[in-house]
Amino acid sequence: VKEAVVTFTDGNDTEMYTKSLVANINREGHNPMEIAKAFSELIDGGMNNRGIARACGVSEGHVSQHLTLLDLDSSVQKTIAKDVISMSQARVLCKVNEEEHSTFFFRLFEQMVSKGLSAQEADIKTKAYLDRYTQRQKEKAAAQKAKETTTGKKDAKSSKDAKEAEPKKSPGRPETAIPTYENRKADIRPANKTELVAYLNGHSERLARATSDKTKQFLKGVLHGLELASGLKE
Repeated sequence: VKEAVVTFTDGNDTEMYTKSLVANINREGHNPMEIAKAFSELIDGGMNNRGIARACGVSEGHVSQHLTLLDLDSSVQKTIAKDVISMSQARVLCKVNEEEHSTFFFRLFEQMVSKGLSAQEADIKTKAYLDRYTQRQKEKAAAQKAKETTTGKKDAKSSKDAKEAEPKKSPGRPETAIPTYENRKADIRPANKTELVAYLNGHSERLARATSDKTKQFLKGVLHGLELASGLKE
């Protein structure tokens, strides 16, 4: 009969599973995707990046880099698991937002797989592409801002021109300054007929410009009296 050494440890099922998972991670021979998935399970178990790093004896950056692999497209993850592309190449792909730059992302990935594009070469291409993209975005934003500024100035000028084009009202004599009919006396002597007609015409113009009903009524009364006095009406 062979003898075996058995070690008993205290702890619940979760703690035992976590310890087992950490021990498994520390064994050699795991590909980056297997390590990434193991780290993810530890996260689900309540650990954070710092706790995982301490338990596994690695840096927090090492943990973060592996967890980021899980955000890559499934086809890319398979090539990483099969060691078709290296962890260094995968980290370069992680710098590119797959949804926002899908064309560049998959072209870069294809060059890694089919043409053996190294991580360093891929990193140079990625930096150049992202720099150009950032510059284009800045130029678009500047152009849009300039367009909005120009449009705002045009609108302001149009509003000013429209306001200036409005017919200006003649100030004339204030309606409150019009003398009452009772205080207005006209000399109806024959020698004064010409002046009377001129006064009549002046009140006709004021009636045309009048805005309030009270003023219109007053001027109509004055005109009627003047017409009677001048002999234009009987």
